[in-house]
Amino acid sequence: MRLFVGLTERAWVERVAALAPGDANLWRPHQRSFRALVPGEPYVLKLHAPWNAIVGAGRFVAAERLPLTLAWLAFGAANGVADAAEFRWRVARAHPEQAVVDPPLSCVVLDRPVVLDEADWLAVPDDWRPSVAHGKVYRADEARALWNALSERLGARWDDTPEAADALSPGRFRLAVAEAYGRRCAATGERSLAALDVVQLRPPRDGGPFRVENGLLLRADLARLFEHGLLCVEPDGFVVRVHPGVRRTARGATAYAVLDGRPLRVVPERFDLLPNREYLAGHVAASRAALAASWAIAGG
Repeated sequence: MRLFVGLTERAWVERVAALAPGDANLWRPHQRSFRALVPGEPYVLKLHAPWNAIVGAGRFVAAERLPLTLAWLAFGAANGVADAAEFRWRVARAHPEQAVVDPPLSCVVLDRPVVLDEADWLAVPDDWRPSVAHGKVYRADEARALWNALSERLGARWDDTPEAADALSPGRFRLAVAEAYGRRCAATGERSLAALDVVQLRPPRDGGPFRVENGLLLRADLARLFEHGLLCVEPDGFVVRVHPGVRRTARGATAYAVLDGRPLRVVPERFDLLPNREYLAGHVAASRAALAASWAIAGG
């Protein structure tokens, strides 16, 4: 057996504990690669001094180097922060010399992290030294003894159920969609990550899966229109349709009018990652059912 005990800020732990996300991003403001684990092995969370306690664990999924804006797009508050402004402030505080628009981060993605109640915190192993900078690998009997003690406290909250081969948790889904679309808005080609968002064609409440074929990367304003049923993508030819009331107001045509009737500008190169036509058709049908009369205006 092998596991990694990694130093973690208390603010990150408390935020993740409150969210209980499907996955979380444990980031550091540098470009070092994390190679201590392979996917599926436990990443154990240890607080910095003065607490010096083990407080939870997550299953290691992947190590990525991501720009700040992409990390926020994918994981949001599961980066252990309240909002994008706090995220940027924390990165700038750690490395004030990195005065760049989109600083690179070293990211460790943890699946289904579990945080213990403070009464259940576990003492660090006897061989832990204050000089440890980022964390330490434990193997074989040492790892097994530590994991047995920790897993008793994690209890049923630690899920050993294996994931399906094509299953993605929410943050990894959003990251995979962004990468499949080349980090560009599908409708406009916009490249500014801070201006983009991921939408699901079929929402989870209707059984929509966390697979790339169920996502679109759109400019944030277009994402909101899509979620309100005011912008759709037809399954035949991936043609964008904008609600008549959005294309034109009492003051005249809007900037959205030029998008209506145009095919998506960016789609994934891989056939299996293209938008699912059944899901697109369902979104079109649901949007027009909810706004039937107004969609019919002027042949909309």
